[in-house]
Amino acid sequence: MSNKKVNQINEALKAYYEQHPNDSKRPAKDFMEYFVKNGIFNKDTEERSGLPLRKILRELDEHNECDAIPYLVVDRKLKNRRWFFAPIK
Repeated sequence: MSNKKVNQINEALKAYYEQHPNDSKRPAKDFMEYFVKNGIFNKDTEERSGLPLRKILRELDEHNECDAIPYLVVDRKLKNRRWFFAPIK
């Protein structure tokens, strides 16, 4: 996994939440278009919405490094995980 991508995601989320201070927890996939516009990912596909981002988040989770993105909130279910971003409190 690329620390560069994680840093870019953190920078983009910081800028986003500075511009939208009243925004609350949102599904991580909702940020894909924002990340594409910021050059973090090349594209997103309609049928696999957020896949490039989910790959990074899964890898962080597998290595117990989710805290590398302080905006990340993980909702763990029995079979899967749901990813969210929220402002840092």
